[in-house]
Amino acid sequence: MILPSIFSFTPWEFDNIKLIIYWYLAAVIFISFPLGNWLKSGSLFKSLIAAVFIFHFVFSGALDNLRLFTSSGTKYETYSPQAILVGNFVRENIKKDAVFLSVDKFDNPALTLGGRSVVLGFRGWLWSHGINYSQRETDVKSMLTGQDMGLFKKYNVSHIILFENEQNNYLINEEYFRQFKLIYNQDGYRIYQI
Repeated sequence: MILPSIFSFTPWEFDNIKLIIYWYLAAVIFISFPLGNWLKSGSLFKSLIAAVFIFHFVFSGALDNLRLFTSSGTKYETYSPQAILVGNFVRENIKKDAVFLSVDKFDNPALTLGGRSVVLGFRGWLWSHGINYSQRETDVKSMLTGQDMGLFKKYNVSHIILFENEQNNYLINEEYFRQFKLIYNQDGYRIYQI
């Protein structure tokens, strides 16, 4: 528990929390035995101490679960109904070995709901796992501007998926992509087949 609090074992310091959670799970086993023995000891003082500890352990978890199960306004939508339709379309109409070119999007429905590969996944996850993606990122930017058709062959790109209003960090030449067959165009999602 002390080492992950002092040293960073991952590129993103917040990922150290995983090591603390593993320590917590192991500590629960070691703490539960003495507490169980204190409850069975017959000593009123030890039983009271054990009960106080158990109450605090259970109460903190109960508060967190209460927040989750009550409608406190903390609701997050990962996938819109439109994204689910795109994922279904991809899963039902596009080959399983298809490779998509797309912008950086953590909830890319072709990848997450359709189960297809992408040239470059979400950069935040790649970075937090220490994966060097700089060359692929450069190549994706080049392909999105329509500069190098050879890169499409290099990465076996078979489809392009574009998202309305979510491409701010990329220069995209949609005129270039119009030479390809548009197979999906609905609710701000466009899929081209190469």
